[in-house]
Amino acid sequence: MESCAGRAHRLGHEWARHFDSYQLYRELGFDVAIDHAGSIWLIEQNTAPSHALFARNKQNLAPYRRIQYRWGVFQRALKANKRA
Repeated sequence: MESCAGRAHRLGHEWARHFDSYQLYRELGFDVAIDHAGSIWLIEQNTAPSHALFARNKQNLAPYRRIQYRWGVFQRALKANKRA
């Protein structure tokens, strides 16, 4: 049986493919809820999600650092394309 975290990860990819099917997004954020039965509910999707929540988790900054790194890669690629 698939874990709740595994289902959430898989659903995130499915939702991203769905939203990208009619418009490409650089970044998507999903607000979800998980009920007592383990069902995962999509509350809303955001095309410009905030990263500040990840920075507050001082015990595990790895997700925040990963987001910041990928944002930097994206920004450098944009600048390189403008020069080309």
